[in-house]
Amino acid sequence: MTERRIAVVRKPAERKIVAEVTDMFQLQRALRRIAEARGVSLRELDAHAGISTSHSEKLLAEQPSKQLGLVSAFSLVGALGCVLALVEDPEAMARLSTLPRKRSRRGVHWRYAEALRIRTIRKVEETMRKIASAGGKAYAAATPPEVRCENARRAARARWHKRDASGE
Repeated sequence: MTERRIAVVRKPAERKIVAEVTDMFQLQRALRRIAEARGVSLRELDAHAGISTSHSEKLLAEQPSKQLGLVSAFSLVGALGCVLALVEDPEAMARLSTLPRKRSRRGVHWRYAEALRIRTIRKVEETMRKIASAGGKAYAAATPPEVRCENARRAARARWHKRDASGE
């Protein structure tokens, strides 16, 4: 028989807002302040969060030597007895309403997409040809004629060797 877990959801009134952050740097500072306020050492925090020893020291230092990632952030937030809540910001919502409307989801017709793809491939090929030509010219200018001649002989022998081996 499978065990059933029942999640207990607290009412929003029971939760206390301990920090308000808008970016990862503010989150780092808030986590450091909360750990200090609760008297949790960073080594204890590492063990409770399940992250490597002294990792939180690098993450939550005054001048952090590591950036806080999502996995570490959620581990530290949980270890400090907190949860992240997304709250609507009226100022940000006002800015969001001024953004241009989303275009229709209808895609480009396949014929046009194919023509665009072919044009793009041709442009890439043309660019690569120019780059290769510049490299060849630079090689010719930097290499003495005797060395170029020996390299050409070696390449010709290799080509002829392939033909002999394949039976042509």
